[in-house]
Amino acid sequence: MSLDHYVENLTTSVVRGVMNAWWKLVDCVRSRPEFKRIDWRVCNPNTGDADCAENREEIAFSDDFTLILQKARYGNVRRYAVHWSDQHRNPYVIEDLFDSPTPPWLFIGYVDETGNVFDHTHDVREYVCSGNHVRPELLTYIVPKSLGMQWVYIDPQTLKQEHFPSEGFLIENAEE
Repeated sequence: MSLDHYVENLTTSVVRGVMNAWWKLVDCVRSRPEFKRIDWRVCNPNTGDADCAENREEIAFSDDFTLILQKARYGNVRRYAVHWSDQHRNPYVIEDLFDSPTPPWLFIGYVDETGNVFDHTHDVREYVCSGNHVRPELLTYIVPKSLGMQWVYIDPQTLKQEHFPSEGFLIENAEE
């Protein structure tokens, strides 16, 4: 193993460890377990149309709605479970949404038509939950002004900026 390869592996491991510790610290600081509130939202990420309800049974589903979000709040921390109408999601309990898996990126944002990169790592954080499938349509829903823009991320393995894949990322716990 060359020295450059060793240094690259060490740097990647240190950066991942620091980012993981940072997000766990942020979750601890922001978390005040005072109450839990859950509501549901169905939406069409392409048009922005949405319908909300406190119970899933109260939501009017139609073919136009492709994204279903379940919002859970624990103190000041919000998490969203993402359900796609065209994809099965494994069962989960609400408490699992608050386990903080390491995101598959160090940075995520979009590039506008002039080449400026806008950081939305913090905005996407609430959707980084085990079992969520983060796709470009979800990113556009989270940041509507990014419609038609190219999303990019920094790969934690290579530390290089990459185009966000059209198939997205399935968020998984590293321990599993």
